Amino acid sequence: VWMVEEKATSRLDEDFVQRMCALLSPQEQARYNKQMTNPKAKDQAYSFLLARTLLRTTLSRYCPSVEPHEWIFVTNKYGRPCVSWDLSLGFKPFHQELRALRFNLSHCNGLVICAFALGREIGIDSESTSRRGRTMSVAKRFFTEDEFKALQLVPAHAQALTFFRLWTLKEAYVKARGLGIAAIGLDNFEFSGIELLQEEWPQGEVRADLSKAGDRAAEWQFVVLNLGTEHAAAVAVSCPGRTGPAQLHFFRTVPLGGPDLVLDSAQIQAAQCFDGECAVFDT
Repeated sequence: VWMVEEKATSRLDEDFVQRMCALLSPQEQARYNKQMTNPKAKDQAYSFLLARTLLRTTLSRYCPSVEPHEWIFVTNKYGRPCVSWDLSLGFKPFHQELRALRFNLSHCNGLVICAFALGREIGIDSESTSRRGRTMSVAKRFFTEDEFKALQLVPAHAQALTFFRLWTLKEAYVKARGLGIAAIGLDNFEFSGIELLQEEWPQGEVRADLSKAGDRAAEWQFVVLNLGTEHAAAVAVSCPGRTGPAQLHFFRTVPLGGPDLVLDSAQIQAAQCFDGECAVFDT
């Protein structure tokens, strides 16, 4: 899991922005330019630019024979991007096993984060917890009845964090499936024991029931990342035939910064790390 905090790039100059822009495809550049023409969308445009740069540069960390600007992406009918392996599109042939590389990307106010896995489906979602709004009305609309009832029992001061952690768990799973919210439905699967999500370092059990989504919880693992009070984020990774907590490596970085700008790299101590069927928090 690779993360960029936008505040870590605030000291960098226009040359840094232009270097990032040089990596974009014509379609990505057009999207960025369009957003930059809207004064209200400039922050979103910068997040998009950071996200695409992080994706391209990190893919090239794993596959050094491909330059960041050379990556070609296609999307499925639900809009999920993946690497194109079509040689007719001008892509380079290389090791067969790299075709099993999967990625998923998320960005929100102040944060860009991308997850990679080899031979496993993976999804990641992040949300800014400062974007409070009407969380309970959103929960009533999109969560299952039992999830909403459990959220109502959480003390008011902890409801927002619990809501966003649950939302990112559900979004991460949907993104890992590559089908989109409309195809799966956030209320077609649920997590129980969500009151534990209000704690910084919870102990106890959370269980996922994915049966209504046509899936088996035993084949998935979930991690809720502890990123402080400003953001919530979660990872879902498919683990058919495996049990026990997922192993994540977590990096804070600045794209194009080189090794000297890698801020931190260590195996993450996740706030919650559990498998779907028997969810014991790992502390």
